[in-house]
Amino acid sequence: MRAINSKITLTLISCFFLLLTLCFAPTFSAYLMGVNTWVSPVHSNIFFSIPNIYFYITAILALTSISIIALAYMKKGIYRYIAMYLMIVLVSFLCALIVSDLVFNFIQKAYSVTLNPFYALLAWFNLPAHSQSIYIVCLTLCIIATALLLFFLNQSGYTELGDARLATPVDAYRAGLLLHSGIMVGKHWGQALRVGGFEHVLGFAPTGSGKTSAIAIPNLLTWHGSCIANDLKLTLWETTKAYREEKLNQKCFLFSPTDTTKKTHRYNPLSAIRTDSCYLVADCQRLSHLLVPHQHKESPMWGQLARQLLVALLIYIKVTDGCKATLSQLNAILKQKNLVAWLKITNDEDGLPEAFYKNSQTFLSQPEKTQGSTLATLNAQFELYGDPNIAYATSACDFDIHALRKEKITIYIGIPANDLTRLAPLITIFWEQVIYAMLSHIPKKNEPVPLLCLMDEFGALSRMDVLRNALKLLREYRVRCVLLIQQLAQLKEHYTQDEAQTFLSITTKVAFKPDSLEDAEYLSKLLGNKTLKVKSGSNSAHESGGSSTKSYNYQAVPLMRADKLMRIRKNQALIIKSGHMPILAKQYRWYKEAQRYLLAPNYFISTLKKWLKTFKKIIAGYRDSHQF
Repeated sequence: MRAINSKITLTLISCFFLLLTLCFAPTFSAYLMGVNTWVSPVHSNIFFSIPNIYFYITAILALTSISIIALAYMKKGIYRYIAMYLMIVLVSFLCALIVSDLVFNFIQKAYSVTLNPFYALLAWFNLPAHSQSIYIVCLTLCIIATALLLFFLNQSGYTELGDARLATPVDAYRAGLLLHSGIMVGKHWGQALRVGGFEHVLGFAPTGSGKTSAIAIPNLLTWHGSCIANDLKLTLWETTKAYREEKLNQKCFLFSPTDTTKKTHRYNPLSAIRTDSCYLVADCQRLSHLLVPHQHKESPMWGQLARQLLVALLIYIKVTDGCKATLSQLNAILKQKNLVAWLKITNDEDGLPEAFYKNSQTFLSQPEKTQGSTLATLNAQFELYGDPNIAYATSACDFDIHALRKEKITIYIGIPANDLTRLAPLITIFWEQVIYAMLSHIPKKNEPVPLLCLMDEFGALSRMDVLRNALKLLREYRVRCVLLIQQLAQLKEHYTQDEAQTFLSITTKVAFKPDSLEDAEYLSKLLGNKTLKVKSGSNSAHESGGSSTKSYNYQAVPLMRADKLMRIRKNQALIIKSGHMPILAKQYRWYKEAQRYLLAPNYFISTLKKWLKTFKKIIAGYRDSHQF
């Protein structure tokens, strides 16, 4: 049992002293007023005319106490925690009564006075007049001894080398995790743990650890604002789409670039470019940085030259084709046989913005070898848009990302697991443009809807410099992010150590069972150290006899070592919030909750259909094998 909070302990003990006073105050008052003969209130009508009233009061108080404890335990969360310690105090109080009765019997036997030992609770009512003071003293001393014992059990001792410990529900309450709304991160003492405010969450969740069922789906079923979620297997779409449409009044869209049936909703990244002269160049430059991101492991020269050429091409197709301009069209221009000759011809035309001529001339003025390297860099980024399925998915816009804070909209990004690496550049562009759109202005009165960004497999996406630079500012724009990575190595692959620290400094972190030693050691350091008292001794033998020495010292040891973290249960989750004690909670597996059928009935219907199909196949196979 964890250490008892001293304030709660003393408060609860005071409540039981009050209970004791209410139960026995009338008779004790009679004694203090000088009633020489101690009359059992069971047979007296001095204060009450109802026979056995004290037995009734005692029974009612006892049943009330037990009922309150039972109701608090059923309410879950911090109430369950308090109920358990109420039970501890109640049991301690009853033990004090029994011990005081035994001590009283021992003392009274010296005076040849007997007392029924089975009246531990109601012994007061059966005392003779000359024994009441002794009983009061015995009872008081035993209760004080019990209170002191509970108090000293609460003392943590020497903690100079570290005072880390696992959090209690009281700590979770102080950390602001026992809320009724927010990002759901786990479950502790029967109550869901949620991160309130506009804080972000960083999750460490290896493959198969349950992040979809424990984080993604629970939040999609409980988040009432707009939401964008990476959906690797279309599980989120199939499970939560109907619920969010029917119960949460959301408009749901599925952006699945590799869909061969052309049922996907479409999104054109070039729609973010405004054709007004005051916005055109800036929008093209922003998009060029998304299409050709800076790679910290490569020379920046080639990327810079490629972006200048890309700005010229973006300006050209937006001015000539307007809203019909697409990335596949841009890819076709880059793939033509003689792009240099085409650029020279286009430069002789009039009517194009000045920025087009400047950027294209920068490319044309380079040596032929440099031009070839620049085109190779640019073509490598546009290889994806030669796919006809992706060309269709990016040919127009079926939803408006600028309306995410005006209307309740949910966008599912369908990404096949085997295509994640190939689609990473396009998905990254989509996310970065969403962040750009949200940062364009502070939400107005007509934009009251908050936005939740569920970025599963965040570490597998390309660099997201816009998100990295704006992460701490997004809360002012009513945007919250849940970034889920498999390992720390994924961040180091795309970001330098200092850049990755931006994501690692997120206040709230959720970690499932780690599968790499590096992650386990990192989490162990985050949990902190505790102070351990170590006993040491030595024995020495002499001709005259032997001697032994013993000494005690304190050592700082990790709260949980890396090897222990790698052995936690699969259904457990570590919740670490800066400035608060870590919580070893359970994962909030949504399908294990009592209301799971109401939350996502389609999931269970589809699962039942799969089971029936499997059962039919087994029966058919059995019949075929026994046909002859």
